[in-house]
Amino acid sequence: MMNRFIHSYLRTAELILNYYNGQEPFTDFLKRYFKQEPKFGSRDRRTITELCFCYMRIGKSLESEIISNQILVGYFLTHSIDNGLIEALKPSWSDKIGLLFKQKIECVLSDFPAFDENHIFPSHTTLSDGLTHNEMKAACFSKSSVFLRVRPGKESTVSKAIENAGVEHKKITDTSYSFANGVKIDQFLKLNKDGVIQDLSSQQTSRYFPVFKREQPVIWDACAASGGKSIMLKDQYQKLTLYVSDMRDSILQQLKSRFDEAGIKADKTFKADLTESVHHSLSKTFPKEGFDLIVADVPCTGSGTWGRNPEWLRVFKEEDIKKYQDRQMKITKNIIPFVKKGGYLLYITCSVFKEENEDVIEYILANSRLKIVRSGSISHFEEGGDCLYAALLTLEAE
Repeated sequence: MMNRFIHSYLRTAELILNYYNGQEPFTDFLKRYFKQEPKFGSRDRRTITELCFCYMRIGKSLESEIISNQILVGYFLTHSIDNGLIEALKPSWSDKIGLLFKQKIECVLSDFPAFDENHIFPSHTTLSDGLTHNEMKAACFSKSSVFLRVRPGKESTVSKAIENAGVEHKKITDTSYSFANGVKIDQFLKLNKDGVIQDLSSQQTSRYFPVFKREQPVIWDACAASGGKSIMLKDQYQKLTLYVSDMRDSILQQLKSRFDEAGIKADKTFKADLTESVHHSLSKTFPKEGFDLIVADVPCTGSGTWGRNPEWLRVFKEEDIKKYQDRQMKITKNIIPFVKKGGYLLYITCSVFKEENEDVIEYILANSRLKIVRSGSISHFEEGGDCLYAALLTLEAE
């Protein structure tokens, strides 16, 4: 970043942040903004985007300060090397940018005593077992990665394609790779056919997939979204009968396109708002004895992804947790009757809040005949991934 451009970049970042209202993902908002402002080159866009995210990452810890100072603090806390901004705006911090996070906090407090690190990530919330607020706070400043899940039989194809592309990467397992954000994987791989872009924690929810005695289990991905877990189910259970649903037509269209690229097909795709009772005409198309497995990756606050999407730190309201919990309880109540005897329900969120995770499971256990098989958080913050919660429950055969 060159000093003569810093103030111009800051002004643009402030303008963008003043326009943004939190009603959509910030990256979508930025794409539209830059499309309307073609004067910005790729370097300009990268720098301005970086400054905006520096502001987002400190959450509500310094709301009383002007935006430029919040950007400054966010930049200081997220960088170990200065590209000119600290030297230009706060030279007294120049030799401190390489300090440990705790030491940097002390520097910030000496100049901005109103700074409250407990408001980076909402510290008054109750987290799922095994998670800490310090861990969540640190995750807000971690650099996110892009993860690739290799599809069965494509290990050699993917390995050679990555090697030929010469892109920096990390091989996590034979079927998992991570890349820096911005790497255009679709330029050297056939996405969805050879490998699927899927967060590492999301990939590892497959460890909760049960083993079936029957060769062709009948599975319903009830909140399918863009279909990442549906493709993973197809890869795990080669001969399954797959039902997929979502409440949004646009998402179902995206899912179909993704399935086409993956070379797979759902046996039944349908639109359903599962917070409402499943319509009788719809349930008549379900298997009479029920499903062997229902996967419910339910709508949630997304708090386990806030390191990747820090804009939600700014717009989060504590009452949102209860709103989502109500939806989660309604969805699970409405789908549980379709779990067959001896079948399973896999409950998943990308939340770190206990109310959306363990408390919902307690509700399910208290209001059904399901029994818990295993549950827990899946966290990969250090690798640049998200945190998910998963619980596998079963309806024991009488």
